[in-house]
Amino acid sequence: GLQFSTVRTYLNRIFRKTGTNQQSQLVALLKSAHPFQQ
Repeated sequence: GLQFSTVRTYLNRIFRKTGTNQQSQLVALLKSAHPFQQ
């Protein structure tokens, strides 16, 4: 499996690329870009 540090590195890269700082901001960005159907 993946090490926690690897996952943290991936998340930090995604945050940088998307201009977000927190997972909640990233989720909000994804929801606004591609609304999920319920």
